[in-house]
This record gives sequence, structure tokens and C-alpha cells, in this order.
Amino acid sequence: MGARGISLAVLCGELTAAWMSQEPLPLPPALVKHLAAQRYVTQ
Repeated sequence: MGARGISLAVLCGELTAAWMSQEPLPLPPALVKHLAAQRYVTQ
């Protein structure tokens, strides 16, 4: 991902910390859905 990986790493770190500490998420729910690991799960 090159340079995008550096900036996304910080954002994903903040998102993970918010999930773990049950704080408000730093992104709108529509964007969180696209970053969640569950998007790879097929049913």
C-alpha cells in the first residue's frame, strides 16, 4: 500500500483502541464497516 499504509496504520490503531476500550469510534459507521475484519467472512 506504500504511503497509504502509513496513514491507514494510525487510523486503524485508533479504531482498534476505541473498540477495545468501548469508546466512541473515530469514524462514521459507514467507514468502520469497510475497515472491519468481518467483511472477509462469507456465509
